[in-house]
Amino acid sequence: MDSSNIRNHNEEEKEVLNNLGLVKSIAARFIGRGVDFDDLVQIGSIGLIKAVRQFDPSRENAFSTYAVPLIMGEIRRYFRDNGPIKISRKIQGELRTIQKYTDEYEKQHGHEPIVDDIVTGTGISYEDVILAMNATAAPISLTPIDEDMEEMAIQDKNAQSPLHALEFYDVINMLEQTEQLLIYLRFIKGLTQTQVAKVLHSTQVKISRLEKKIKQKLKQELE
Repeated sequence: MDSSNIRNHNEEEKEVLNNLGLVKSIAARFIGRGVDFDDLVQIGSIGLIKAVRQFDPSRENAFSTYAVPLIMGEIRRYFRDNGPIKISRKIQGELRTIQKYTDEYEKQHGHEPIVDDIVTGTGISYEDVILAMNATAAPISLTPIDEDMEEMAIQDKNAQSPLHALEFYDVINMLEQTEQLLIYLRFIKGLTQTQVAKVLHSTQVKISRLEKKIKQKLKQELE
């Protein structure tokens, strides 16, 4: 290895070490899903190394902006390929039923069924459909369908760093379990307030109030 290669290798190693905290922050999102934290960091570090080698400072605004998707992608790919999450036999059976119905529905209608369709077509209750779908869901990564939530997510091209988005997820994790579930059902699964009320054994009015409370709480934490 000549001197230039040694220098490049040393610089690469230094850059990886300097940004290891970013990997740990992202790996923390996946704690509790059947993989040790240290292993998550090692998996995420593969994405970090790729980012260090491929990053072009003349074309990117910030290294972290480029690195976060690669780190997150490696960890998610691991979960997708290895499927370490243990799911009960009951839920596994319901998932197979839901998937079979979904495939048949898509062939007939050209689009995925909504939860109402799945409940009607499979005979599985609202609650069990949501639990089955939630069992294989990735950690919260909001795809907002609400303007207020979209503004708070801070994921547009003008954001200074994806660390702002990570901060948003930290705030999400501070919410009570019921509040997190409401966000998941409303803004990831796309359920209406009335549908969420059925799942949570509540009323549409109470869900609406709770949703407003959550939005206000998020805004205060992110200010």
